[in-house]
Amino acid sequence: VFQVVYAPEDIIKREETYEFFKEIANILKYKTPTHILMRGLHGTGKTVTARYICEEVRKAAQDFVMLYVNCRDMSPISILNHLLQSDMKGISEKKIIDHFFEIQTTNVIIIFDEIDKAKGDITNLLYYFSRPNEIYSSFKYSISTVLISNNMQWDDDLDSALRSSLQLRTVNFKPYEASELKEILKVRIKIGFYKEQSIGKELINTIARIVAESRHGDCRSALQTLFYAAQKAEEIGRATLIERDIEWAYPIVIDNIEKERITRLHNLDFYVLYAVAVSSVSTLRNIYNSYKNIVLKLPERKYSYSKFYQVINYLENQELIEKILRNNVKEIIITLKVKKNLIEEEFHKREKVSRMKSIKESSEEDGQQTTT
Repeated sequence: VFQVVYAPEDIIKREETYEFFKEIANILKYKTPTHILMRGLHGTGKTVTARYICEEVRKAAQDFVMLYVNCRDMSPISILNHLLQSDMKGISEKKIIDHFFEIQTTNVIIIFDEIDKAKGDITNLLYYFSRPNEIYSSFKYSISTVLISNNMQWDDDLDSALRSSLQLRTVNFKPYEASELKEILKVRIKIGFYKEQSIGKELINTIARIVAESRHGDCRSALQTLFYAAQKAEEIGRATLIERDIEWAYPIVIDNIEKERITRLHNLDFYVLYAVAVSSVSTLRNIYNSYKNIVLKLPERKYSYSKFYQVINYLENQELIEKILRNNVKEIIITLKVKKNLIEEEFHKREKVSRMKSIKESSEEDGQQTTT
């Protein structure tokens, strides 16, 4: 109940949810293939809205199948195997896609959650899903996709041919306001607490206000603060929450969320963040030079300056850094929005893994030479 992915019987309706519902309704009514991009920061209700609509469509539309896959760290072949509920190995991506369309006997809506975190190039996969009726002359059904991204610029990097083929209908999910967070917390308390009276209205308001002001309305921060605070009170045998429980829980939740965001970054993106953390001068050019020095010592390919700048924008969207323009010198300054020690801890972990990998590869090469 206190997880963001929990699918409640009803959700807080907002302008963007109605916009999304309208797009889905048009797909169901006209059976016209449509491709929707749901984008917004963490904890803005994208996944819970998508899961909610999944259940509604399954109950109401007999001639449609809803499929859902979280693409985080999944290759195109892994994504396809998940959709097919299979484990096809040693088969090309193209053959698995062919098989997918061969076995479909109805219209399909596929939700690709965290599409921006997929591993590898998903261009080919999305291209086939964007125009199956042209590619497969025998395929007579409607295929629509819902792409969910936390990266507000994700679609900017799409191949121009794919972007043209998808013709994405974009629905932007704004951060929750304090009043909306308060309503969500009340619903979850009603389901998840033994007694609703265990927490007063003032404390619910406090959680909602703090998260709206300092976490851009990240619903997960609000739910987990409530959950941790309730656990703390329960552990010491208290039946009601007090303000001290919230004060104890909130910093722990923020640390956990920040650590998770950092650890989930791909290596190349993480080393850009690490360069921000360790650079003595916080200008873009200086950070890029620090980044080049870091990756020189590691078996990672180096980003060009233009790609590096894209990653800087991505890290800002993930609320890990902030860009500040100093007008007097027309220079961009980068500052961290997360704790430096969390980044350093993660760097040492990755450095150790990279070192162990290099040792393993060299020993395998030595073994092959000895055998030869």
